[in-house]
Amino acid sequence: MTFIYLKFEQLIIYEIEMKKDRSDSMRKIDESELFGIHFNVKNKMEIANAINMKLNQNVGIISPDHISAELEALKIAAKRSYKPLLGEAISLYEQFNGRIKLFNLGLTSGGRSPIPPYLPFLFSNTRNKQLESEKENRPVSPTVLVNMYRIGHWSIDEAQYLGLSVNNDLYSCLESGLIAYKMIFENKAEKVFANKNVLEYLTNIYTRLFSNIVIKSAFTYGDDFNEDSALFIIAQFFLRYVLKKQPSTTIDDFAYKTIKHRTSLSAIKLFEESSEINYSTLSGFLDSLGITFFNEKIDMIKFQVNWASSYGEGLMFAIEYVPYLIHFLFATLHGALLGGSNRLINRQADLQKDGLPKVYNAIIEELR
Repeated sequence: MTFIYLKFEQLIIYEIEMKKDRSDSMRKIDESELFGIHFNVKNKMEIANAINMKLNQNVGIISPDHISAELEALKIAAKRSYKPLLGEAISLYEQFNGRIKLFNLGLTSGGRSPIPPYLPFLFSNTRNKQLESEKENRPVSPTVLVNMYRIGHWSIDEAQYLGLSVNNDLYSCLESGLIAYKMIFENKAEKVFANKNVLEYLTNIYTRLFSNIVIKSAFTYGDDFNEDSALFIIAQFFLRYVLKKQPSTTIDDFAYKTIKHRTSLSAIKLFEESSEINYSTLSGFLDSLGITFFNEKIDMIKFQVNWASSYGEGLMFAIEYVPYLIHFLFATLHGALLGGSNRLINRQADLQKDGLPKVYNAIIEELR
């Protein structure tokens, strides 16, 4: 197992690679088309500096001592009710040079964080130098840095971290930190996205969310055949672009489960093949989808703005990066607003109907 370090002038986000598996079970954040558009060299350097010069120096890190009362309450809740993975998440947070670190760089002295809320977590090799003596030479740890900006706040003297909702926000952030750790550092993403229940219900949820914004950005699809075809094609985009699945009859079957009417698979496949849908990029997909169903391209930035306004600022990159999508979906299941960056709360009933509890149970089971 080897670590890939990005150059200093690039954003310090990296993925674990194994020699036999290059982690191609999902699109990486730095492969996201929207990420490339919104983060220029200056932005990336600012974030790299924030990690190297602040977080690695323990500035902005929310330690267990800062939230001791909240953490104790969460431990008690874990003992009294069924909260899978929580004990392990707390352990990774509390241990020396914790593998999960919570941070908020919107300190009382500054206010604005250089790491925005639409980067809910990042991956890095970090160390807590304030907990080490100068004589010790401890190795750095692969770490999930969970962004708590706007989720709670520092006290005036920055000695405590206040305003955390224990069973909602804190629980969700620690759980998501552990899930991200296991998927990236323990290379379990492939295992997760091979699970049939995960694929079926997560594809269904993504397709519904995406389809709603297509309609908001353009027009309605029209008749039943067009709607079924559009849902099938959007599901194919999720499976083939976001999750990097190769075209197959199995993938067709998962995509077909998202349709609402009784259009035959053979008819939809013929339509898809004649439509020349571009599955290679988000912008290309929106262009070809728009031409196919509305005779005009769908602007990618307009689509993203509508997505963020509907589902929350934090989900901006969740269109292409599935760990962020999972983070906000599971937060919704736990009733976590995440500092106002998550508006999926308004769609809880629909998400339940579309299979969110089944996605949650399946992913938890794979990561145990």
